[in-house]
Amino acid sequence: MREGADEKFAPLIISHQFGLVFCVWVVYNGIRGRICLAIMENGDVIMELKNFDKILERVPKMSRPMRVILAGSDGENMLKGIFAAQEKGLVQPVLVGDRARTITVLEQFGLEREPYTMVDTPPGHNITQEAIDIVNSGDGDVLMRGNIPTRDFLMPVLDKTNHLRTDRLMSHVSLASLPEYPKLLALSDMTVIIKPNLSQKKEIIRNMADALKAFGYENPKFAILSLMEKVT
Repeated sequence: MREGADEKFAPLIISHQFGLVFCVWVVYNGIRGRICLAIMENGDVIMELKNFDKILERVPKMSRPMRVILAGSDGENMLKGIFAAQEKGLVQPVLVGDRARTITVLEQFGLEREPYTMVDTPPGHNITQEAIDIVNSGDGDVLMRGNIPTRDFLMPVLDKTNHLRTDRLMSHVSLASLPEYPKLLALSDMTVIIKPNLSQKKEIIRNMADALKAFGYENPKFAILSLMEKVT
């Protein structure tokens, strides 16, 4: 979201996971915006979302589909996910990447006749920067990582000249909906902050708490886990 935009529109940074746009890890709170407009009305939380089906039930409350800018548009799962979300009325796809490779994948899955906007980028061009420029111009709401390395996706996001950062630490939150568990699970941080110090750990928890509150969890419960079986 461009600086100064309406901060009720969210999320800002989305990456594909499990092939569904709304089943994602979200870079949160180091970026302007909130998670999931679908559960907000006039800036107030209206319900606690226990699974992704509940998010879909809120879709009619959205004023319009979110314009998702997919950076690196020739990935199979990303394309299937974004068009599945479009079918449900969630998004309008804007595909940024190599046109020929993207169309080849679309044809492979019978999606070439579906509505979308294509922004062709020549070889060697910074695809993520092109996608960010679209968001900053006001023609996009959501920046989504496609078939592009994590580093190449995040470096332009971290560039202060792109005006996507705030003064908060940027961390990621992974959301999971499990059939055998009665509510959403969130994990953080497994991608951005590799070796957090004590101060960064506090900020990660703060970001995670804000993210869960945006989903209606007023008093989220936290468990501190080690990435290794044995403490070192």
